[in-house]
Amino acid sequence: MGGILFNLLFPLYQSILWFTLIWCFCRYFLSMGWGGIIKVIGEWYEPERNGMIMGLISINFQFGSVAASMF
Repeated sequence: MGGILFNLLFPLYQSILWFTLIWCFCRYFLSMGWGGIIKVIGEWYEPERNGMIMGLISINFQFGSVAASMF
């Protein structure tokens, strides 16, 4: 809910200071899902594949963030 709230606050402020603060809080709340992803990946895949799967998921997060910022 925090991520949604702070995403909705973006268009309400014009200064770079507020944009930066809102962005930091948004990313903070969105990062809370990372622990759950790690646990699920650890249980779904055998230990030999965990490194490759986590690498792919990490790349997906990075590319997704860039793509979302561009659009």
